[in-house]
Amino acid sequence: MTVHGLRHSCASLLIAYGVDIKVVQKILGHAHIETTINNYTHVTTETIEKTTDLLINYLKESKKKLWWSKSQNNKKTTLIKGWSECK
Repeated sequence: MTVHGLRHSCASLLIAYGVDIKVVQKILGHAHIETTINNYTHVTTETIEKTTDLLINYLKESKKKLWWSKSQNNKKTTLIKGWSECK
């Protein structure tokens, strides 16, 4: 592996493990954040899966927090808090 390849791998791994992009920029010595973003951030299958899992877990937790109550006047179920689209 070349020195450049090692540098690229290190930067990509730091980003993949959640190190702030500004920190990676500083480590690499880039003057512009766009250089770091364009050259070292990659969308991987693992990243997509983690993001999807985070979204699913968030939606599940949001659904648990919904509060439903029965209206005394017309026995209609009304949404007190949360997303009206959630079922």
